[in-house]
Amino acid sequence: MLSTVWVVVTGAMYFEEIQSPGIPEANFLYVDADEFEKIPVANSRYEMRKTMTEVTFPTNVSLFTTPGEPDDKERALVPGFLIKIVEPRYAEVRAKRWDTVHLAIQVAFVPIAVVFALGGALVWAFSGFSKRPEDRKSH
Repeated sequence: MLSTVWVVVTGAMYFEEIQSPGIPEANFLYVDADEFEKIPVANSRYEMRKTMTEVTFPTNVSLFTTPGEPDDKERALVPGFLIKIVEPRYAEVRAKRWDTVHLAIQVAFVPIAVVFALGGALVWAFSGFSKRPEDRKSH
């Protein structure tokens, strides 16, 4: 019973992280030469939002462009940005999700296995290390 409760509590603890794994943000700046430049994480997104337009994508990716409505040239670059930058991040999300699942399984079942192994070892030790029940010395 207690082991079942432990597994359920562990699953509840890791559920949110499995549903939406936290991957580091990636910020990119649109450069006029039809390219995207990765912005270092140390740069403040808050400051950039004051002077630029931010377009966010579901894989924790942001693209900063010139202020105002994007022009046709910027709109034409979005499919390429999706294929080149955003889509590969889905693999990173899946990898992070499976890493979390593996960690949750270890946290849920390893302590239970250790307790059962320790209990079995203690029972065997107190029984006199016999191989069969009939070999045990009776007092």
